[in-house]
Amino acid sequence: MEVGKMTVSINKAINTQEVAVKEKHARTCILGTHHEKGAQTFWCVVNRLPLSSNAVLCWKFCHVFHKLLRDGHPNVLKDSLRYKNELIDMSRMW
Repeated sequence: MEVGKMTVSINKAINTQEVAVKEKHARTCILGTHHEKGAQTFWCVVNRLPLSSNAVLCWKFCHVFHKLLRDGHPNVLKDSLRYKNELIDMSRMW
């Protein structure tokens, strides 16, 4: 899977529109983690999003992140541990 395709899917899944995350975008994110055997691309894209400025954006991030933890490659958890402090800060904010 191309990095560009996964980047587009992440940006389409995590947006400010108050509608549900489309399954096809979430599925592409999940398959991307299996293809790259981790979540490096996911975190690279997510770190550029203004998660602290919008509640809907933050909620959609949490939703997609939960799907990745549950259904993504096992290394997603290991790759995500380095962002533990950012996740804690988001939980305090929202």
